[in-house]
Amino acid sequence: MAPGAAHATPPPHADRQDKHLIITASDVVMAARCEYQLLRVLDERLGRTPKAQFDDDEMLTRAARLGEEHERQVLAGLKDTYPTVVEIPDVARPYTAQALADAQARTLEVLADGADVVFQASFFDGSFHGRADFLVRADDGRYAVWDSKLARRAKTEALLQLAAYADQLIAAGVPVAPMATLVLGDRSHAEFDLAEMLPVYAERRHRVLAVTAAHRAQPDPVAWGDDTLLICGKCDYCVEQVRLHEDVLGVHRVNLPRRRRLRAEGIRTITDLAHSDAEPGTAAHRLRDQARMQAGLMPTDGQVQVTDDAGERTLAYRVLAQHTLATLPEPSEGDVFFDFEGDPLWQDEQGMWGLEYLFGCWRPRSVPPARPSARSGLTPGPRRVRR
Repeated sequence: MAPGAAHATPPPHADRQDKHLIITASDVVMAARCEYQLLRVLDERLGRTPKAQFDDDEMLTRAARLGEEHERQVLAGLKDTYPTVVEIPDVARPYTAQALADAQARTLEVLADGADVVFQASFFDGSFHGRADFLVRADDGRYAVWDSKLARRAKTEALLQLAAYADQLIAAGVPVAPMATLVLGDRSHAEFDLAEMLPVYAERRHRVLAVTAAHRAQPDPVAWGDDTLLICGKCDYCVEQVRLHEDVLGVHRVNLPRRRRLRAEGIRTITDLAHSDAEPGTAAHRLRDQARMQAGLMPTDGQVQVTDDAGERTLAYRVLAQHTLATLPEPSEGDVFFDFEGDPLWQDEQGMWGLEYLFGCWRPRSVPPARPSARSGLTPGPRRVRR
């Protein structure tokens, strides 16, 4: 099952609206971030809207590749530690309920035989399907849920996945260890109490089922601006709609809580905010001025031509009297510009993250330095900087 989508498994000739949805752990995670995105994907699956086309994010692609490598390293370590490691094969696509049920039966058979580690354990209860990274048998015979994550600290989404797999184990009658484990990107192990996570997961799963059922009960695609739905404002679907509708979220420094307050006041677009009343000197006044700048309704101090992935465009700006930039001194002979490049996803053999490299200093050539600098120019190669 492709991650991050609500899926259906009827015969190919069945009407799409009659499909039985199978929810995944990825769906629960997606909905916890953005219910609008979940319903957009569902509409695509139901044939209500064409599949959206977005540019690939190279950073996300690389992170996914590194995540797979991290998982392989964790698996290799478990194979070196435990004598019995069993992998459950993935179910061939398109999914059928019988194939998913067979994969769960195989998983439960392996667990009943007492395997030390089960990799990619498969679960299916008729409406939920998930594949746990690792199930590790403890000395008392109970199984602990493990998941590998490239992140260096635990995130709510990862805990929801752990709880989802533990919930399936409990429903199947498998003894479950009370603590679940995340193997993080720095190779540390973080343990979490399932007693605290399972109620949260149950609430989130119930919400996903309710939102998807209500959406399917009516014929229209999900509409932007439905305040009953959680949005993230950051996914491709949200960014697309913010631009299309000139949503007030597109104003610099407008976050989701402020957007909710503005919408409650009837301010829904950048233009609405630009024409709103605000007391001078307040945060609302500064946001209004920002909206006016973006709407082209205020005089500017200058403009620059910028070329990026979106093409060539003009950016206008104003420097506010109270802004930090206004306190910078005038250029002088002592000015030095320093720059360096960084790769946050670089990792060394010890599991340390982050690389800063290609350090450089620059002075205007028309202003000779008072004395030579040993660090002038670029450094001769990569250099590791510990934070």
